[in-house]
Amino acid sequence: MTSIIGRRETTGGAPSRNCGNLSGAGGSVTGYVSPAPICGQADPVNFSATGNLGYPLWRRFGHSLFYESPVFEGFQVKVAYLPNETKSTVATATPATPATTTTPAGAASAGAIENPSAWSGSITWTGMGGRARAFIANMRAKDFSAVGNTDSGYTAGGGYDFGVANVGVTYEDYTYKPAAGDVKAKQWGAGVAVPLGPGKIGASYAKAKKLEGSGAPAANDTGAKMWNLGYEWALSKRTALGFGVAKIDNGADVAFSWTGQTLDNRGVTSGVVLSGVDQTNIFVSMRHSF
Repeated sequence: MTSIIGRRETTGGAPSRNCGNLSGAGGSVTGYVSPAPICGQADPVNFSATGNLGYPLWRRFGHSLFYESPVFEGFQVKVAYLPNETKSTVATATPATPATTTTPAGAASAGAIENPSAWSGSITWTGMGGRARAFIANMRAKDFSAVGNTDSGYTAGGGYDFGVANVGVTYEDYTYKPAAGDVKAKQWGAGVAVPLGPGKIGASYAKAKKLEGSGAPAANDTGAKMWNLGYEWALSKRTALGFGVAKIDNGADVAFSWTGQTLDNRGVTSGVVLSGVDQTNIFVSMRHSF
């Protein structure tokens, strides 16, 4: 369900308005020779009016300070902090740099005083012999969508194994604070696994509501739905084979997908993310535990 929940998972550092994000071969960052050790790891400014807002609540920090507590009576606490490596105390614009025989030209930078950082924490619980579980987690991202603002939100969920069915639900609510105004993203999902023969039937449904708030895009058919149905059976104690079908139903102004590149209406990979394209995935899988 993570194609809908979290509005797509991403990995990266904090944003920087003073650097480009061109750390690849032959790239350059304004005022630096590639690769730039700090600016080259920064994300670009994180807001897009397409509905995929640049980064989600489920964001995986590219680097962090991390603590994971021992499990006590089924409870465990985790905390992560994304350092402010792109902090800038000056707002002097960086001029464009001319091209040389070894370094391509760098574009001019507007410059900004900023101190981007983020932290996330969670509490999880497992009890009743492992049949019940619950969690709540949050994230706060300072100077991500706009300097001076802090994006924040939470996710919570849980589940229970009744024997005849194992069910789980999750809900999340995250508010982005770009300069144009707040944008609130809400998603929820539910899943069930039902034992059948040597395996289990699995099904899930997830929904992303359309974006809300004063900063939501004018073209705001940004809701989406996803469902999944499949069967997995055990070939042995460590190997399982499965098959199934899943579908994402996108609104006219959003482009959720299973991969980083969206297919166009012909099923052809496109360099441009095309909104409103529904996608169906028929899959076969094999899982082995070493």
